Formats: sequence, C-alpha cells, structure tokens
Amino acid sequence: MDIKQNLSNLENAKLNWLKLLIAGYALLLMIEMVKMSSKLIGLDVLESMRLAVSISECMFIFLIGFWGISKPEIHFAQVLVKANSKYDNSTLTKNGSLKLINQLNALMRNEEVFLDNEVSLASLAENLNATPHHLSQALNEQLGQNFYDFINSARIKRAKEMLADAAFQKLPIIDVAYQVGFNNKTSFNNAFKKYTQTTPSQFRANSMKVVS
Repeated sequence: MDIKQNLSNLENAKLNWLKLLIAGYALLLMIEMVKMSSKLIGLDVLESMRLAVSISECMFIFLIGFWGISKPEIHFAQVLVKANSKYDNSTLTKNGSLKLINQLNALMRNEEVFLDNEVSLASLAENLNATPHHLSQALNEQLGQNFYDFINSARIKRAKEMLADAAFQKLPIIDVAYQVGFNNKTSFNNAFKKYTQTTPSQFRANSMKVVS
C-alpha cells in the first residue's frame, strides 16, 4: 500500500508507530528492573515467572519486527509518482479521468473537503462515486500528483491566504495549521516550506510588510 496515495496526514501513522516503540521499550525496561530486583533481594518466588517473562519479551520483539516489515511505508513515505503503465489494465478512460478530476475540483471548491484532517482517498472517492484506484489514477494522469500532495497543496494555498490577511494577523500559526487541516505545527511547517520555500512566520511577516 502506498500511504501517500491514501492518507492526507502521515503524522498520525508515524506517531502511533513511535508511541508503540517507546511503550514497548519502557515495558521491557520495567520487566528487566523487576527481574534484577528479585535477584538482589533473593525472592526465589519470582523464579518461576522469569521464563514466562523472557518468552513474552521474545514475542514482543518478534511482533515489533514483523510489524516493521509489514508496514514499510511508515519508514519510507517518500514515494515517487508511478508511471502511467501502472494503470494499463484500468477501465478508466482518459475522458473519464479528466471528468473525475473536474468533479474533484468542484468538490474541493464547494465543500472544501481538504480542511478535514481525516480526509482520505477512500472518502473522497466515495463522495465522487468512484473507486480509490480510479481517483488515484486520475490524480496521477491529469495532475501528476498523488493524493497526499494534492490535498496538502490545497491546504497550503488556504494557509497562505489566511497568513496574508490582516484579519488573521493575531491568529497563532498553530491555529492556522489546525484550521487548514493539519494535525500539528511540524507537519504544517514542513509542507509550507515545501510549497513556498519559506516558513509560515516569514511568509506572514513579508505579507504584512507589503500591506503596510
């Protein structure tokens, strides 16, 4: 699965993976501390538990490794847009692809679905009565983008409008990030710099100079 073709926010997946690792590592440390403490104070009653604990540790390490192998997209999210040959066997025609993009643009304009931080390829496709595969194909063929970049470019466009508007001058940048659909300031800053080659704060400052 190409995570960028399906999710508009990668941060939740990355953070959940990191939380799992930290929680697992903390659990292993606690188990080791209990084992060491039992040896130091001579509590042989815990001896029978040590084998079960060791087996649990091995199982946890195995599960972590298996999860990492089965979810490589979390570690390698930078995926290139695939060649059109990927869709050689697709039933979506060029005209159908163009029509789908026009419908998508209308949906983005009228309902501003990009502001929803949980928007996904599947949810957009459902709104358009299309399959996720066909929508992904249309984005690649007509716009040369994957779903992730398509949504985030719309979010950054809205963020630029807000940051350049004097009415939002006192609104904290993190609130701008939330309002345009991002989950945290880091992902917002990274996306903003990707599309504008500057930071949100620098962009706002330069915009205010022009206005004044």
